Amino acid sequence: MAIATQGDVVTYSDTGTTKNTAQGVVLMVPGGTAALGTASAPLVTQGVSAGGVSNASAWNYAAVAGGIVDTTAVTIKAAAGAGVKNYLVGMQIQNSAAVASEISVRLGAGGTVAWRGYVAGPGILDVDFAVPIASAANQLIEVVMGTTATATRVNAQGYTGA
Repeated sequence: MAIATQGDVVTYSDTGTTKNTAQGVVLMVPGGTAALGTASAPLVTQGVSAGGVSNASAWNYAAVAGGIVDTTAVTIKAAAGAGVKNYLVGMQIQNSAAVASEISVRLGAGGTVAWRGYVAGPGILDVDFAVPIASAANQLIEVVMGTTATATRVNAQGYTGA
């Protein structure tokens, strides 16, 4: 989340057309109106072109049918191309089997573990990364279970960028 200060130029898009404004942006918020960038109307850049995430760069990964059932890595976001990084901002993990397991997010095929968690059997884990996990340029992101005999469904969301 970014906060605009007085005098900042804010770039936003409401219909796919980018607009700039140097002042006077007012948003409707619960209970009335507020100037953009105040505590009651913070500037959220995800989903817009204000140095944040454009809608075109957002990605989603839907769980495989039946879930992950072994310790074979599953690519949740393919490498994005030369000079482009993948950013992971959230995951929802559901294990419907009786077997609990560790789950890891790795950067690159068989690469460095960037995050490790535990999902009960059966259990649900909802993860929002306040600071997105960022791959290197042109590097995939994968998940891998630490235990076989799970039935773990992983859904993930993120975006690509420099």
